[in-house]
Amino acid sequence: MLKISIQEAVAFDSLSIFLLKVVRNNNEINNKNYNFLLNELYSELGIEKTNIILNSREYKDLYKINELIFNLVDRVKKDPCIGNQIDKANYDRFKRKQELQFKFFKSNLSEQKFGYM
Repeated sequence: MLKISIQEAVAFDSLSIFLLKVVRNNNEINNKNYNFLLNELYSELGIEKTNIILNSREYKDLYKINELIFNLVDRVKKDPCIGNQIDKANYDRFKRKQELQFKFFKSNLSEQKFGYM
């Protein structure tokens, strides 16, 4: 297994996406991916800090915006005119990651996004 370094908020963003996949399609692969990353976060940050973040408004907001993006992508398959909504939702996702990163890790994301203000 390859281990790479990413910013903390990006890891929590990935965790929320894995959780959405578990909720939408509870199967062995989705569960394995979610549990693997969750255990990595527990190992790196500790159980207490990880759980504080998972119960935070910032993480819940990140989960909600990822859920919206999943729903919009499903809709675009039937209505290709909603691409603008997806673009805005992806920018909102970036803002949620940015808030989580700063609140819990006192640093800014190295990722940059240009879009809706």
